[in-house]
Amino acid sequence: ALCICLLCAFAMKIHRKAEPIALGALENTVSSFIEQTVICAVKCELEEKKYTWDDFCTKIIMPDGSIASLNANTASMSVMCADVVSRINSEIRHKKYINIPVPIGSIIAPKYLSGKGFRINVRAVPYISVSAEISSDMQEAGINQTLHRISMTVVSDVQVICMSGSVAFRRESRVVLAESLIVGKIPLT
Repeated sequence: ALCICLLCAFAMKIHRKAEPIALGALENTVSSFIEQTVICAVKCELEEKKYTWDDFCTKIIMPDGSIASLNANTASMSVMCADVVSRINSEIRHKKYINIPVPIGSIIAPKYLSGKGFRINVRAVPYISVSAEISSDMQEAGINQTLHRISMTVVSDVQVICMSGSVAFRRESRVVLAESLIVGKIPLT
């Protein structure tokens, strides 16, 4: 019984030493998961609802055929944001915990055995809050041409908790939803 107690105490000590190492890798692992989830959610919404630039913006045309203004379709943009956030939250709910494998050599003798040996899994629980907003910007794209880009920025506030501590960070993901090249009249001189 004493041997079992000593073995358990040794295993707990090694596990506690592994957690700070895992905390360093948590931000990268969770950030990668969030980035993939955001891209997948936006792609699925765009494909399922068949959104185009015209769904987000309306051109007001002058009698001579030139563009007088662009009107944003805020209702369509708001629906897109809500649907993407809902899809991301649904995916996040399925992610109950994250396992970070830490090599035993990195714990016992990191100077000589870093990355070597079998791996100890450190379990962490992510808590993620997501919000999204759509923005548009215009850039010069040649003589009297303008590139109009509509993008969505998804902000994720993350806190990951494990036994020895927690990591909190914010992740912003920007995804282009639609682009349109607006061609104006080219002056003769």
